Amino acid sequence: MNRGESSFFRNSTHPSWESGMEHSLEQQPSTDCVLRLPKEGLFGVADGKAGSKEAAQVVLTEAVEGLGNRFDETLNRLRARGFSDAQIAVSVSMAMNGLFQRAHAALRGQARDGRPVLATGTVAKLHAFPDGTKYLYLGHVGDTRAWRFVPEDSGGRLERLTTDDSQLTRWVAEGKITTAEAESVEQYRSKTELSGPYGAELPAAAGRLHNILGHEQPFSVQFLAEPLSEKDIIILTNNRVHGNMTPDEIRQIAALPLSDDAVAKQLQKTAEEIGRRAPGTHGRDRRMAGDAAAVVVRVGEWRPRS
Repeated sequence: MNRGESSFFRNSTHPSWESGMEHSLEQQPSTDCVLRLPKEGLFGVADGKAGSKEAAQVVLTEAVEGLGNRFDETLNRLRARGFSDAQIAVSVSMAMNGLFQRAHAALRGQARDGRPVLATGTVAKLHAFPDGTKYLYLGHVGDTRAWRFVPEDSGGRLERLTTDDSQLTRWVAEGKITTAEAESVEQYRSKTELSGPYGAELPAAAGRLHNILGHEQPFSVQFLAEPLSEKDIIILTNNRVHGNMTPDEIRQIAALPLSDDAVAKQLQKTAEEIGRRAPGTHGRDRRMAGDAAAVVVRVGEWRPRS
């Protein structure tokens, strides 16, 4: 599979859980978790809705169970047996769908008194084949995001790899609003005048998800498989980061000559500072400005388990 040609279609280790920030401004527990298992090439960001950090942990635990180190051995065996990159991508997509299905079932089992336990998440699996080629496999549900940053002389190029499962995105696809209108509303500090028949409804639509884990309605998993170059930097963010920051602000921080962890912390810090001083999408001051989470992986410096 050539660059730019994308495919959309149990190893048990306990991950080290981290949150974007331990407490929000009102001292409410963070509902976001990030996963970093570099040797397994496994990274993720998950968001537990309605104040449930445990829901986010469910998603990332299933990611570890389904895509741990033995999964790398499986991919190498498939390549050795002559499977094409597209065929291998199908195998990964099945595993990715499986882990999200298990997370969904676990969350449904936690529902009490008719109140669902909901979560969204983006899981990134990086794999290095024996011939040196590296691949990115992404699974995504909800409003967390994955990005690819490519350093260039002009300051670098930031590419968004996932699509939000929001009402706003659906309206863009249906031609009811323009991409420009959607992008302006997605920024919490946007002062753009909202016009047209859907203008008054746009702010609420930005946070209304039609695809989410734990809900009684069926869900689907976005899947992406792409080859990676050594220059690529993969970035995962929750909606507190990309909701407060413009893509250009994310790009500028990604271009800084810092370590992966330092870039991730700078993204979180900047998003939190903006969130504390900016009005929210729904016309009120943001109440979870500290709840930002990001993961950064420089492909050229990433070293999988040998």
